[in-house]
Amino acid sequence: MRDADNIIKKYKVKINGIDSNFDGYGYFPETKELKPIEDYNSAYQVLDVMTAAAEAGVLNRQTWVSQIFADDEVFLRFMEELADYDECYRLHDRWYRALFEITDAVNEEGFVLCQEIVERMLEQAEKSGQIEL
Repeated sequence: MRDADNIIKKYKVKINGIDSNFDGYGYFPETKELKPIEDYNSAYQVLDVMTAAAEAGVLNRQTWVSQIFADDEVFLRFMEELADYDECYRLHDRWYRALFEITDAVNEEGFVLCQEIVERMLEQAEKSGQIEL
């Protein structure tokens, strides 16, 4: 093989897009309204909503659970699904940053695997009085 065949071709990074709302739930940038999620089909829908809301600066670390989820059942279902998410998929950078900000993480240590992220989210939600485990 020639050296030219081994050169990685130039490319541009594409930022992952997100859908801030679905089926009447989520963050609506036009009105700055956040409607709690009552049901969803996939964890990525929730991750998109959380990211849109976090990036827009409308989430409160003391109330984010009730801002995003209609009830604890929906929240805990999402936590369960997110814990296993990286068995098949990965969190892209925008989702990761939103979760990092929501939990007020200080560094990435212990905040890498989805199971670790879920543990931190549950801990933060419990400490702030949003849920009882």
